[in-house]
Amino acid sequence: MGDGDGDYMLSESKSEIGHSQSELDACHETWNPNQFAHYISLQGLGDEYTKCIIEHKISGKLAPLLSELDLKEMGIECIGDRLRFRLIVENLKRKNRVADRSRCMWEGQERVFFSDVTASICTCCGCFPIDPSTYKLMSNYIKVKKVNPFRCGP
Repeated sequence: MGDGDGDYMLSESKSEIGHSQSELDACHETWNPNQFAHYISLQGLGDEYTKCIIEHKISGKLAPLLSELDLKEMGIECIGDRLRFRLIVENLKRKNRVADRSRCMWEGQERVFFSDVTASICTCCGCFPIDPSTYKLMSNYIKVKKVNPFRCGP
C-alpha cells in the first residue's frame, strides 16, 4: 500500500456503517472499502479477506461487478469462500431492490373540508375528530386507508 492509503484502514467501529441490519443492507452502494470489508467480516467470511478487500479498494458499489476470476486474482483461493462472497453480494443487491420497491414516493390525505367554517360546523367546533382517508404511493402500488367517520352536518 502506498501513500494516501490511510483512508482504507480497517476500523472495528460498527457505527461506521450504520446502526441496524436493514440500514447496513440498504446503503451498500455508498460504502467505501473499509466499510464493505467490515460488513464481509460480520457476515462470517473471515478477517483474512478484509485486508484483501481494502488493499484492492473494493467498495460496495464495485463488489457486484467482481467475477470469479477477479476473486481468484485477489487471493481468495477457496471455492467455498468465493461462493459465499458472491452470495453475500447477491443478498445485498436483493435487499436493495426490495428497499427500492417499498420506498414511499408520495403520501397525502383527503381534503375533508374546503373552508374553516365548514370544518367548524361539521366537527361541532372541534369536538368530533377529523379522520381523513390517507394515500401512499409506492413505486409499485398505491395504499389507500379509507375512513368513514361519523360526522355531524352535510
